[in-house]
Amino acid sequence: MNQANKKIIDLEYFVNLDQDELINSLKKYVEKVKIINATITHQQVSQTDYFRVKHNFDDVDDLLQDLVTIKAYIHVKETIKLHEELNAEFKQLLSKLCIDYTAKDTPDNQAFYKPENSSENVSIAWETSNVLLDDKFIIFVPKNAYKYAVITSNTTAHDLVVAPQKEIIEPTQEQESIVETEKAETETQNVEVVDTNGETEKMSNDDVVVEQENLESKVDIYETEELLIPYEQEIKATKYNAPSKNKFATILLIIAIIILLAFVVVIGLRLFEIITKTALF
Repeated sequence: MNQANKKIIDLEYFVNLDQDELINSLKKYVEKVKIINATITHQQVSQTDYFRVKHNFDDVDDLLQDLVTIKAYIHVKETIKLHEELNAEFKQLLSKLCIDYTAKDTPDNQAFYKPENSSENVSIAWETSNVLLDDKFIIFVPKNAYKYAVITSNTTAHDLVVAPQKEIIEPTQEQESIVETEKAETETQNVEVVDTNGETEKMSNDDVVVEQENLESKVDIYETEELLIPYEQEIKATKYNAPSKNKFATILLIIAIIILLAFVVVIGLRLFEIITKTALF
């Protein structure tokens, strides 16, 4: 069945899938990119559309790099292999998209391909932003950051010919309602934080963001102090940077020496005068 006519129940962010869904959706995504690559030849595209496709790859690339660092994840080796395949496929795909810097971002200047058994062209930027797995429409960015059309039971391939949404597009009343609903769900969602004693604490997304910002600021301060302390220890006292107390003591010592020398001179002169008078008499 053509994926564009398939009924979709759930919109899912990649990081929320279970382990089997993660590896299976990645397999399907790599296979989809391979098919696109084998289907298209060189195309002239607008700069904006080129970077839509590239940003889609960057989103997937970042998620996969994080995924293989998770100790509990059991498909690390297979994921690394698929990631390498995906890198090669995307590199080839992007090389086929030639940027026309003078072209406006219109459907005529965007990258398309024609899926097998379909008479309609589909946006490559849209195709590389998602993957379908069973009843899930899987995306690689948080739901409130996804800017493309989401397949529903009423979506057809013709709907996907339309260019992806631009950042400045005015949303329709229905789209505003969907966005507000998702935003409300996101704001009310609680995040569980487990401390070292195994106790679970619930906090809002806003609290998590604030805590993260505070932590980052603490790290910055710590790193700054760590850099400054060794530098201060290496500074040696010279006549230009001697502490003020030492300078004051040095001045007092010099004054004392001068007074002592003056006293010696006065005594010497006095003795000389006495000796001279004695010699005369």
